Amino acid sequence: MLRMIWVAAVVCLAASCAAAEPITLANDGKSGYVILLDTNASVVERFAAQELRDYFERITGARLPIVAEAALSPYIAVGRIAGINVPSRYDGDDSFRIRTIGPNIAIRGAAPRGTLYAVYGFLERLGCWFFSPDIKAMKGRSEYVPRKPTLAIDRIDVLEQPLMKYRKRDPGSYYVPNSWDVAIDWIAKSRANTIALNAHTYDHCRDQIKAELAKRGMWLEIGKHETMNRFLPKSRYYAEHPEWFGMIDGRRTDEDTVVFETANPDAVAAFTANLIAYLKTRPEVDVYQIWPPDGARWSQSPESVRLGSPSERMALLVQHVQKAVKAAGLRTRIATIAYQRTIDPPTNMSFDKDTIVDFCPITRDYSMPLDDAHLSPLGNVGQGGARSAENIRLKNALLGWTKRFPGEVVEYSYYAKGSWSSLPVVEPEQIASDCKYLAKIGVVGT
Repeated sequence: MLRMIWVAAVVCLAASCAAAEPITLANDGKSGYVILLDTNASVVERFAAQELRDYFERITGARLPIVAEAALSPYIAVGRIAGINVPSRYDGDDSFRIRTIGPNIAIRGAAPRGTLYAVYGFLERLGCWFFSPDIKAMKGRSEYVPRKPTLAIDRIDVLEQPLMKYRKRDPGSYYVPNSWDVAIDWIAKSRANTIALNAHTYDHCRDQIKAELAKRGMWLEIGKHETMNRFLPKSRYYAEHPEWFGMIDGRRTDEDTVVFETANPDAVAAFTANLIAYLKTRPEVDVYQIWPPDGARWSQSPESVRLGSPSERMALLVQHVQKAVKAAGLRTRIATIAYQRTIDPPTNMSFDKDTIVDFCPITRDYSMPLDDAHLSPLGNVGQGGARSAENIRLKNALLGWTKRFPGEVVEYSYYAKGSWSSLPVVEPEQIASDCKYLAKIGVVGT
């Protein structure tokens, strides 16, 4: 489904080239081709070249050498050495181009990670399919690699550009240690560029996850609903500072679902200091999510009520933390959340431009698209199916964020909710429709 977040543009070659003979890359398990790679290639570009070499060998039986100079050999150039222009939709995004030039092939991304995705795109054109992570349950059927000792391809010039800047995978806590390599391997092959995890899941398997993401150039986002209780733990602070924690029905409480007292400057300072201390030990984290506890209740204290709605209180907290993180010299961006009681945008939009908002419409009706081109109960787009009052409310909230939020808006999708098992299978058309609409209104990820 993630591939629907891409737009592919095929650049046609001249008629004379289109009519030219296919390029033979291997003949009876042998090949005279080399993989051309710059001596100063990045870690990601080197990994891309290795992936091409290994899969090419599995397809044809021929192992291509990776070289810095091709001499008189025909070549497949990978990365910057390919010397072809790759227009971007976003600055330094994952756009890529695959182009045949005479007997040679140029494979390049707008940025190194795009080069890796270009290699996977090329392998797909050779007949490979990547179905799932190579976990034990798949019994070796996680991908299909054709066997073609003699391999030829037509001349092509293909440009692919992502519709969304951020394409996340959220694997939760379902992968055990020593299985993250196959999970991240498939995440990259499906063109995702961000992995989002609970912080404790990441900490438990940090070394493996960090290494696998680094060689693919992927972004890391951690945090989620555990953040507030983790960095202002009641076990550590409640006995001495009950005033730092939320008030429900006139009494301070140490319940985990109650948001701490964000109107208390000392509580906010302690939370911020603890988060920054953690981030200093995790410089690889690109985005940290400050989310309240799932099903959060917000303090009813007079000082909190004076700050306004939960959306207003969340805005003040996140604005403070993002400013403090920058002042500490950290590059990590902070993500807030529009979810449940914070789904509506606040009046206060004084966010740093590097802040991200995760728009999480968990109450959405997923039997129809979010925009006005509604899906009928039979799954026909644009047939004027029944409207959903909840979807209209959520759509208006999302538009409020995209029109006024100075940072980037990312949508958190719930397509995999269990209720889908009782509904018609309309997801493929619906996801495609949703992605086009989200991009149209300024959402940059999902």
